[in-house]
Order: sequence, then C-alpha cells, then structure tokens
Amino acid sequence: MLRAARSAALVAAILSLAACSESRSRAAAPAPSPADPQPAPAPADPQAAYLAARRAEVAAMPDPPSALPQSTGARQELAYMIELGERLLRETNTHPLTAPYVGASGLTCSSCHLDAGRKKAIASTFIGAAASFPAFNDRDGGVITLQDRVNGCFMRSMNGTRLPENSEALLAIVSYINWLSQGFPLQPDPDRAVSSLNRSFPNPAIKAMALAGKAVAANGASIYDSRCAPCHGVHGEGLVGAPPVWGERAYNRGAGMANNVQAGSWIQFNMPPAEELTLTDQEALDVAAFVNAQPHPAFVEAEHLPGGGAGYGGAEIVYHYGASFTAEQVAARVPSGPTADPALDGAALYAARCAACHGPLAGSAVRGRTAAQISAAIAGLGSMAGLKDLSAAQVEAVAAALR
Repeated sequence: MLRAARSAALVAAILSLAACSESRSRAAAPAPSPADPQPAPAPADPQAAYLAARRAEVAAMPDPPSALPQSTGARQELAYMIELGERLLRETNTHPLTAPYVGASGLTCSSCHLDAGRKKAIASTFIGAAASFPAFNDRDGGVITLQDRVNGCFMRSMNGTRLPENSEALLAIVSYINWLSQGFPLQPDPDRAVSSLNRSFPNPAIKAMALAGKAVAANGASIYDSRCAPCHGVHGEGLVGAPPVWGERAYNRGAGMANNVQAGSWIQFNMPPAEELTLTDQEALDVAAFVNAQPHPAFVEAEHLPGGGAGYGGAEIVYHYGASFTAEQVAARVPSGPTADPALDGAALYAARCAACHGPLAGSAVRGRTAAQISAAIAGLGSMAGLKDLSAAQVEAVAAALR
C-alpha cells in the first residue's frame, strides 16, 4: 500500500512538473510576429489586358439575324433586296450590278467587312451599323448618310466610282445593312461615322505610336512574310480567297486602310483569320506601315464621281429602280432564305385553311374581305369555327392576300 501511494505521488509530481514546464515554454515563446508583407503583385501586362478586353467586347456582340422580314402581300421584295445586298457585298467585283463600278479591283465589300459584315469583329462588322447614321464625317466635312458611307468605300477602298443614288445595287446594300441593324436604337453620331459596336476603333495606343513615328516597316515586312503572305501573296497580289493588299488591284491612297492608324487597328482586330487580337500594337502598326509603303493607286476624287464630277447629283441619279421590271422579272424576285414568321404568309394560310370552301386565291369568292369581316365570320359562323385558332396577325395576313 505504502509503495503504491509513493508511486502515485511520484507520477503526480512528474505530471505537475511537465505541466509547469509546458506553461513556461509557452510563456517564453516569442509572440507571433505580424505576417511578413507579401510582395506587390506584378503589374498587369497592359498589352495583354487590352487584347483581352477587346476579345470580351467581341464575345458580347449580338448574333446577326437569320430570318428575313415577311410581307403580308404577294411580293417579298424587301426580303429579296436584303438577300441581293448580301450577295453584292460578297461578289462586288463580279456581280453585274456592281462590277462596272469597281473596274479592275480585286476587292469586294467582304474583303474588309468579313463574312459580308455578319462576323462579330471590331471595325468590320455591319451588325448595328445603320443605327449610327446620319453621322458627321470629318473626311467629308459634313453629315453623311449610310448611302454616302457605302459609296465612299466604292470610291476609295475598291478604287471605283459611286453607285447611282437610289439604284437597285445601292438600295440592296443599304437594305441588307439595315436588316443587320434591327433592334439597335437610333444613335446618329455627331463625331464620326462609326457604329456603336466599332467604337473601340482605332486602337488609341497604335494611334499614339504612329504619331510618335514608331512604325518600323522593316519589322512589318518580316511579320508579313510569316503571317500574311500565305494568304495575300509574297507580292501582295492576293491569293484565292484573300484580296490584294497592294498594287493596281488594291485599295487606293484615299482609303481608310491607306492610313497606318486605321490599317494597323483593323489588322490587329481582324487578322490573321482565326487568330484575331493576337498581334501586339507594335506588330500590327509595323505590318500596316510595310503594306502602305508598297505601291497603291492614287486618289483623285473627281475621277471617282460619275461623269468626272460634272453635274454630280443630277442626271446619274436613278429613281424607282423597279419601275421597268417585267412581270417575269418580278415573279423571279423571290427570296430563298427563311422569313421572319412563316405563319404570317397569308397566301399559304388561305391555301391551307380557306381554299377548300372558297376556292383558289386568284378566283376566291371572298376576295376583298377585310380582317374585321373575316374575324366576324369566324366568330359567328359555325362552319368557320375551326379557324378560331388563327391569331389576329394571321387573319390580317389572309385579308392582305385577298386584296
């Protein structure tokens, strides 16, 4: 018993000493010091940040529309003109309506406005472009319309002459750009003729570098050889699918691309294909300087106006492009693309829902009936109760087809 008591006392003493020792150790330990200051984060690469911001800007652009507007009448002329306008942008130098106005140019509107302006890209998209016109344009010294802007490209970028005002070609191109701009609020620009999706053009850093004389054409030649020549040719002649960038078939000295700031910015925002926004400010400016140091046609404005500019605004104006169409030509002007709402095709609705009782549309017994009369008949006649699912817009479309 005595031995057990001594052992228990000894154990207790040892534990007590250990506890005291641990307490003294904790008391003696130095107070924790504040965390060592972390090194300041490396400054963000301004070039990378700028390019990332522009990529985000492009990603936020809305998709272009796909459905053409549907007329309630028999003719789908607006839809046809929209399709024609897109075709002219892609075939500017070969289509019979526009080729005579661009001479030997190797460029089309799509050379700069990629995919006929449908591509979501800064400085080349036509999405929303029409909403910024009329706009002030410093180069022209006044306010210009969208038609003026289009014709400026014909005169300068494609080294041709102006399309006649109100001509079928010009109206088709403007109809197409307007269609790409639906849903955008009208915001005529008092400062420059550029659309709301292209406000980042030109790159301010490229502009500052160009004004400071920092363009290095020799460096641009090296970059051109490795990243541009495979499509545009060693001599700038343009290979299959890519336009010439210098020489007699390229843009002239009056074009926006003849300015290194605009050309450098456009190149950075749009080239090379599938690698847009990868060239640095310096690289893009250098490529522009190299390309613009090569031969380009001169620009004398009078040479690009109808009749050399004599009486401009007079006899060359063409009004009512469709006045001379034959019945056969009108019948052939049918759009191939989808319409905005096939359910509003009055003729198709009549054929499907009405012709069985009232006969073919051309000789229908109810020709001239108004939408109100049709609606009253549907509501009041048991034989027409099956048409109660038609919307007011569909009834109106049927009435329009019956006029």
